[in-house]
Amino acid sequence: MVSFTCQSHGFSPRNITLKWFKNGNELSHTQTSVHPTGESVSYSVSSTAQVTLAPGDIHSKVICEVAHITLQGSPLRGTANLSDTIRGTGS
Repeated sequence: MVSFTCQSHGFSPRNITLKWFKNGNELSHTQTSVHPTGESVSYSVSSTAQVTLAPGDIHSKVICEVAHITLQGSPLRGTANLSDTIRGTGS
């Protein structure tokens, strides 16, 4: 199991959507929080996804996608290549 974290800072209003994907499939084992919880001129979001790795995941990608009204329908995406995370052992 590997944890990935995605953060975005300095947005307003508070409503924001953050989704995680592995190879195009939405991940469900995530925890997302937006701070502060009360009224503010600026907000931050932090999300962590727990990803179970399989031997074939060396070519997989995990994507964090953030959608907000100020992005005008074009979500921000951050990509992690699992080949950078998985360390194979030579024989």
